[in-house]
Amino acid sequence: MAAVIVLGLAGYGTFPYAKDWWLSREVCGGALPDDAVDALSPDSGEHHLAESDEKRVGALGSYRCELSYDRGEDAPPASVFSVTADTRRDPQDASLWGTFEDEGWSAVSPLPDGMPGFIDDSGAVQLMAKCPELGKDDDGRPRRILVRTAAGWDADRKAPDALVGVAVAAANRASEQLGCGAKPFKKTGKVRSTDPEPVALEPSKAAGTVCAAFAEADLPAGTKLRPRSNSSAPVARCELVKGGDRAPKAVFGAWYGDWSKRLIHEDTHGHPRRPDTATARCDGETAVFDGWAEDDFGLTDRQVRALIADFSSAETTHRKCTSLTRPTPPAVKSSPSGV
Repeated sequence: MAAVIVLGLAGYGTFPYAKDWWLSREVCGGALPDDAVDALSPDSGEHHLAESDEKRVGALGSYRCELSYDRGEDAPPASVFSVTADTRRDPQDASLWGTFEDEGWSAVSPLPDGMPGFIDDSGAVQLMAKCPELGKDDDGRPRRILVRTAAGWDADRKAPDALVGVAVAAANRASEQLGCGAKPFKKTGKVRSTDPEPVALEPSKAAGTVCAAFAEADLPAGTKLRPRSNSSAPVARCELVKGGDRAPKAVFGAWYGDWSKRLIHEDTHGHPRRPDTATARCDGETAVFDGWAEDDFGLTDRQVRALIADFSSAETTHRKCTSLTRPTPPAVKSSPSGV
């Protein structure tokens, strides 16, 4: 009753601002950090929040929540951000295949060290973790949760750190709502850029990154390294650039989970159709390792295969994987379009 009286006394002119405050605080069950939600929300002087929505379907292992704003002029509300979470394999695989539809080479950006996820090419934050309370699936694999948090109207580019703050809190909310029991997600540092600067190709600069193996490699003079993920992510990406270039001259990647089998187009016997791809078993599932280099970078196909082998060996050692296979010739590689 007190809240109703206050709104009545304030008058209709201030009601939209009160609604903004209320919606931003109650979205996703009120589990999100206020400052992060405010940073992603449009300037209330131009647009006001329209509605928030939260939905859980336990039987389907799905959770959704969304905050939208009013664009006015009879236009439908637009998303401030949306959260989708699933604990079933089929929707998880479909989401990851959509993210890496370019044969795995879709760009990713790193989250702070220790966070089990990445920022995808659209700017959305994806987090994945095991669900100990849900046991294993029909194939004997540990059940997991995949949570994707995407911002609307380019807010992810303007405030990536705020989006990560929302994503972490939303992932914990989704885990609770779906009975996942995942170890709580934590924001371990500040996201400074979704386009990190290349660093010198030195052991001291690469140490502790997923790209440490390249610091010891015999690479063309002037090569710099740009790690695009951290060592806890379900994907790894290492870019090699030349001099002051921004576009990579060579890229090496790893994808963890049985969903990655699709990237190598296995034949009916389970053998990869691309022999220059390395594979392993990591945490009971398939992992795929691959790489490519531009013709003018100065690496031969044999050298590319050797780098894939070194990279995959380092990654599988770090993640305690087994059954590593080395890439074998012949290897005809070219830069994928759009990378």
